[in-house]
Amino acid sequence: MKLYVVRHGQIDANIEDRMYSLTDKDLNEVGIRQAKKTAQKAKELSYDFVLCSPLKRAKKTCDIINSVRKKEVIYDKRLVERDCGSLEGILTSQFNYSDYWNYDKNISYGTALKIQPFYHSIWKFLDELKEKYSNKTILIVTHNGVARAIHSYFHGIPKNGDTELYSYQNAELREYDTKD
Repeated sequence: MKLYVVRHGQIDANIEDRMYSLTDKDLNEVGIRQAKKTAQKAKELSYDFVLCSPLKRAKKTCDIINSVRKKEVIYDKRLVERDCGSLEGILTSQFNYSDYWNYDKNISYGTALKIQPFYHSIWKFLDELKEKYSNKTILIVTHNGVARAIHSYFHGIPKNGDTELYSYQNAELREYDTKD
């Protein structure tokens, strides 16, 4: 199985360094331009279908990227960002953001979902995809936290647990292959 993974384009919260997980924000103008730029790269890719988070920012990114190939899109809520609970909408400078994303520390802030259960659910999802679609190529459009978990699945957790090292830029595209 081969995966192409894309993080959604920019939303205003990304500029402001605010936490948004389940709040359903759409792309801003920069995010639309970023998705169009990624769509140009995706023209060269061959994929069988698309899996996408059902949140607006991912759906809009997906629509722009997939407009060239027009492949089937399956929306899957397992690709939604890690629920940041009571951190929703606050600035990342108002808490220890690095600890929040450190796999080894597995800290919970307020009602936020801990990182380990979140990653494990993404890894279980990837195991299911490998079993069901072993000979397929899939484009996944999702969020930074999910993308980090996917990267960790293929490359392991960093020695210090700091999964921030695996962060994606907005509308960044990466490739993974289970044959590697």
